[in-house]
Amino acid sequence: MSRLTDWLPGWPVPARRAGGWRYSPAGPGISVRPAPRSHEHFTRPRRVPFRSEVATATVNPQGQAQLTFMPDGHITWYPSSCVVSGTSVATYNPVAQVYRGGAAGVATALGGTSFSGAGDTIGLSIEPIKPGDTVLVIWTQAPPGSQVTAQLFGDQDILT
Repeated sequence: MSRLTDWLPGWPVPARRAGGWRYSPAGPGISVRPAPRSHEHFTRPRRVPFRSEVATATVNPQGQAQLTFMPDGHITWYPSSCVVSGTSVATYNPVAQVYRGGAAGVATALGGTSFSGAGDTIGLSIEPIKPGDTVLVIWTQAPPGSQVTAQLFGDQDILT
């Protein structure tokens, strides 16, 4: 009895060097790994746009919800707006407020307010958010059990 690979054209596949299949100066089918760079190489800050992840929370029985955003690593955020939305909040008119928080997540400065609390964009006027600082979005007077979401937009400094 013959094996399946005995009659398939091109089988068995010849072994290749590790690293991939794309073209490189070393020859076709061989990939060359770029030289590693030390973390000391990344020293020049560059400002680029950012969009945070969409965060969601469930409103508690008291009609309140809170979302927290925080930059990763050595990135500084310069938030300019926050988009807030919610489910089944049309008749309640919830209030969404955006605060700049300290390292402990305590609200320290009001950045903006939306009195519709859903489907609104809040313009922010807060100081830069450095690593360890937070942005808090707090809803009040929202329908218990509903879902509220927020997303931040602005610029960030990255190291290149």
